[in-house]
Amino acid sequence: MPDGLPGGLRGLWRRIREAYAMPKYSASSAAADHSAAAAFRDEVLTRFPYTDEAREWLSSAIGFEVEDLTSTRGGGFWYPDQNKV
Repeated sequence: MPDGLPGGLRGLWRRIREAYAMPKYSASSAAADHSAAAAFRDEVLTRFPYTDEAREWLSSAIGFEVEDLTSTRGGGFWYPDQNKV
């Protein structure tokens, strides 16, 4: 059912999220600017029983983004069209 808003409710929600978004840290560029996000990703991959091969693949093939490393509210979204967590 159309909601009458330009871009619909999804578009409105996206614009709200973008307007109030926390800074994002990408592990793919972590070497220089975002080592905390890369360290967090590596800690997660170490804590869970992944094989070495799986850790290597997940680190290289899947994008990883952290909105707020200090938050305890959870999260964990999968963006399949971007191959990113």
